[in-house]
Amino acid sequence: GTIFNRLLRFSDGRGYVDSAGMIVFYLLLAVFSVGVGSILGSDDFLVAFGAGYGFARDGWFSKKIKDAHLPDVTDLLLNSAMFIYLGTIMPWEAFSARDITPYVTPWRLFGFAALVLCFRRIPIMLATYKINPDIRTFREALFCGHFGPMGLGAIFLAIEARATLETGTSEPLPHPPKFSPPYSNREKAVEMLWPVICFVVMCSTFVHGLSVLGLSLASHFRRKEGERAPLLAQETDPLDGMEHERPEDMDTDHEED
Repeated sequence: GTIFNRLLRFSDGRGYVDSAGMIVFYLLLAVFSVGVGSILGSDDFLVAFGAGYGFARDGWFSKKIKDAHLPDVTDLLLNSAMFIYLGTIMPWEAFSARDITPYVTPWRLFGFAALVLCFRRIPIMLATYKINPDIRTFREALFCGHFGPMGLGAIFLAIEARATLETGTSEPLPHPPKFSPPYSNREKAVEMLWPVICFVVMCSTFVHGLSVLGLSLASHFRRKEGERAPLLAQETDPLDGMEHERPEDMDTDHEED
């Protein structure tokens, strides 16, 4: 990812690539990373993630394509399509106790999802934000810790884990296996893995999706009558950038330059 970033900087500095080519560049990087991961026998998902981090960690690419709306449209289209598909394959019947998974009950699932949402990111972000140059306040650390939704990555890894338990490889069985008692621990794990992960992803989707609405509503009703936006929850103040990225700070930086 870092090498591709340098190559793109080199090409852009000499006028070898236009804005459309830059947008396509990171899509090709994703395909290339998945291919390299598959050839090496590694986890292609982690390879693509690492390449994306190395490619965009300095923020240069995001600034270059800031005015291009194609990435936003592409992300919206793909995310909407995939989450609609996820809703259609949600194992609703597996969210209650069965003979092979007697401990998978709605209350336990809700409790587990709440613990995951509370302790997966927030504590580590609050503990390390003082050594993170991109996070300057406790509020920013809490914001970044909360907004870490789980989605397709978790589903992908759940499929990988289930395939490993079923076949010992990354290729899952074409149809879910039917187990009969007495159940082994491996068979219980196979049946428990998919509903638990799907339920956590569903809760994450609802919680993080409604959090933005909640922040906007809170900002709306904190204002006086004459200062509110014409439409309910149209305020975006709670969603402003980090402290050092606010307009007044940017103006100060320009003056110093």
